[in-house]
Amino acid sequence: GWKLIFDHEDKPLELYDLENDALEKKSVLKGSKKENEELAAAFSAWRREIEQGQEPLATEEAQEVLQTDPELLERLQALGYME
Repeated sequence: GWKLIFDHEDKPLELYDLENDALEKKSVLKGSKKENEELAAAFSAWRREIEQGQEPLATEEAQEVLQTDPELLERLQALGYME
């Protein structure tokens, strides 16, 4: 339900809540320039991991959910998302 527009040029990041703004009229990013730069850096790191064929690191919350929901883990493995 979210869309992040990340441009490698000097344009600012844009983040849209597609559920409430399907036409992408107003970016919900209200952070400071520094916060937005940190978000861009995190996105770039994630993207590099994907491009290099590495699995992105799962958040602690995601790991906890997978540990407490074996059925979900099994379904993700069956779909090829997890080993």
